[in-house]
Amino acid sequence: MRFSTLQSIGLASTVLCAATLHAGPILEYGFNETGTSSVSTGSDTATIDFLTDSGTPNTHTPIDLHTAAGTGVGGDIANHPLFGTDRAYMGVRPGNTIDAVGRNTTSTSLVGLTSWTVSGWMKVPTWAPPEALGGRSIFTSAPQGQSFNDNGFSVRVHGAGSLRVNHGQNHLNATSPGPYDDVDTWVFFAVSYDSATQTALFYKGYRDETEAGLNPFEVTLVETRAGAGAAIASPGTTAGFLIGGGMRGSPNFDVHQSFPGFLDNIRVDGATTGSAGALSLAALESYRAGDVIPEPATLGTLALAGSLLLRRNRRQNQA
Repeated sequence: MRFSTLQSIGLASTVLCAATLHAGPILEYGFNETGTSSVSTGSDTATIDFLTDSGTPNTHTPIDLHTAAGTGVGGDIANHPLFGTDRAYMGVRPGNTIDAVGRNTTSTSLVGLTSWTVSGWMKVPTWAPPEALGGRSIFTSAPQGQSFNDNGFSVRVHGAGSLRVNHGQNHLNATSPGPYDDVDTWVFFAVSYDSATQTALFYKGYRDETEAGLNPFEVTLVETRAGAGAAIASPGTTAGFLIGGGMRGSPNFDVHQSFPGFLDNIRVDGATTGSAGALSLAALESYRAGDVIPEPATLGTLALAGSLLLRRNRRQNQA
């Protein structure tokens, strides 16, 4: 997607204004490094280790799940050379039967959240079985040996193009009716939950107009689902979390239910009091737009260039 100087300045202004509406993500993974781990650039700099089963119960083998440089959300958009090293998380693809997961077992930054939002980008090569089946995990606020509904929450695939939320021991299932069924296209997704209202909101967006087709490319609300049962804080006192896959419980703790495609720019926002952790549409749009426009240093240059251009035009009009 091509941006003129003034369009880029306008987008930058929108992103910066919306970014002031919330404190920023607790966890944020851009997957732009290489190797068998990834470090969060959010307020919690937790490391996740990429693991697959070793064949021996309760032991796992490190694996590099990064995609090639330039294949992330921003890396393969025309006219964005600064994103040329952008990478993504590589889950289970068609023809690959190896389950893998990103795991952290020590972080406590998600303990006691009363509202939260999981957002990011996904690209699924196909929704044919078994990719279309339920249970494929995007994010789970529980570590090894814990079920996703043990005082925690999860966002996962629930059939072709559908997402599901599980929240706490009340087994809240909020299932979207398949609006994420795009094939081989980067799709922005976000799911928020507010335990005060017991409501899950599902959002969707695209990188640009071309990929959106007849849909809006900006973030839109695609579904609202009300929960049931008492509101609870999550994830209780459990430390750790999983990205892009799940782990079965004792005694083997084997990896399973890996995401059937690619993930990028995964963020988790949250609050331990009130509803601020359930992000607004404007805040989510700031994430989407910020992922597909030039980096801040370039935006500053564009803003300066735009200012000079406007000043020159003003002088010409006065002459």
